[in-house]
Amino acid sequence: GERGASADFFLASNTQAKAERDRLAMQCVDDMLDWIYSVYSDTTSVAILDATNTTKARRQAVVERCRSAAVQAASVPGSNPPPLRIVFLESICNKPDMLEANYRMKMHNDDYKDAKDADAALSDFMKRVSAYVEQYEPLEDDEVTMSSGTLASDYLTRCGLVRMVNGGQKLELCNLGSSMVML
Repeated sequence: GERGASADFFLASNTQAKAERDRLAMQCVDDMLDWIYSVYSDTTSVAILDATNTTKARRQAVVERCRSAAVQAASVPGSNPPPLRIVFLESICNKPDMLEANYRMKMHNDDYKDAKDADAALSDFMKRVSAYVEQYEPLEDDEVTMSSGTLASDYLTRCGLVRMVNGGQKLELCNLGSSMVML
């Protein structure tokens, strides 16, 4: 989010803030893609987009932006960009003690670490959580499955997901292919 923004910035009903959140998210995607495609094609690069992609529409926008960049990179004469793998990580927690510990930890981030009233800061953060919960659309397996496979963007990008439940007590993997090794 925007540093120091109150919970109101994250409300679905705040259309001006939503437009700004979407703009910032796509700017981060563009920065990530610029970096990925600026390195040599014979190297493996990993970029992590730490974002709150709580809606199917936002995730679709990220995938489309990545696919468009992959097609554009491949269209440059003499280029040989590696395929782009997009992996969404969905973290689900339904353990109250784990959630409470996480909320307390958030009080040390830049938005809250200098708060004069710790209770008010925690209350604001809980309002942010509520705003996210209101908008949240679970990541569905079909969001990461291949389309027809005939489009250039399908060849140049692959999309999968890792669903982590309760801090890693359970992991679900979808469409990651054989190139993902977990030890």
